[in-house]
Amino acid sequence: MALLPDSGFLFASLNASDSEHQATIHVLGNIREPIVLPIPAITEVAYLLARDISNEAAADFHRESCGNRTNSSRRCKFLERQ
Repeated sequence: MALLPDSGFLFASLNASDSEHQATIHVLGNIREPIVLPIPAITEVAYLLARDISNEAAADFHRESCGNRTNSSRRCKFLERQ
């Protein structure tokens, strides 16, 4: 079964200053299923990254989450870095 995270979870996993950051990293470390990113969540997380961190962080997130749309079995690179 694939997991479908919401934007709050994704943003917390990418933002070290978020109060839930460590909890999301712990959860991500235990996920073995594929992660599916819904387009609305990608859009919202990119906006939040640009607003709260930097435009470069938003661009990196977009590039890494949307860069390979043909391999559906691939886990999200940006999540694997955590």
